[in-house]
Amino acid sequence: MKHCHKHFCLVAWGLSLAGLLAVQPAAAVVLSFTGTVTEVGSVNVSPPEGVGIGAAVSGTVTYEPAEASMIEVGPSERAYVFLPGTGNEITVEIGTHVWKTDLQTVGVCDEVCDGDYLDHTGFSSTTVSFPDNLGTGFLLIEFADFEATYDLLDGTDLPNATEDINFAAAIVKMGSVYSNGPSGFWNILFEVDSPSVPATTSTWSEVKALYARP
Repeated sequence: MKHCHKHFCLVAWGLSLAGLLAVQPAAAVVLSFTGTVTEVGSVNVSPPEGVGIGAAVSGTVTYEPAEASMIEVGPSERAYVFLPGTGNEITVEIGTHVWKTDLQTVGVCDEVCDGDYLDHTGFSSTTVSFPDNLGTGFLLIEFADFEATYDLLDGTDLPNATEDINFAAAIVKMGSVYSNGPSGFWNILFEVDSPSVPATTSTWSEVKALYARP
């Protein structure tokens, strides 16, 4: 939990500065996942109806690497920040509930953070795409590896290919749907049990360019 709190602070800083991988035609990277709810909690409010421990989870993180602004947080730590409203997003589905936010940051650290981590975070201030939003809603998808030789990531570039993430090495594979406001907060935690990383594909124009002759 200490690890999550540390990087939640980093994410918040990145947000203030910003105001299963498959390359699709628009060069979008799509990370797909499934999971299982492990905890549902709240203070002074009721959590979303019908969501309980053991419920199935599915979702995606979608982004175009070219639209990210890189912030060098440390020697081997980077925050990739996306502007709101650009189509980069996180979606989480549990039962009849579907939460969607702009993707705000992808945090990457290679070894120097007591291991490797890869965080995806977004937030929303609307109830249109974030049901039961109390004011501000957050989505977090996190992977971390705390055991040497730290094989989750190999470098600090923004992942955009199959070989960039070794999910098998991840000790932490978790997600959260969270909302807070003046009245209180609610939180849904889930374990990611099946991140999907399809093979990278190339467009026909890229293939022709690769074999182009002078």
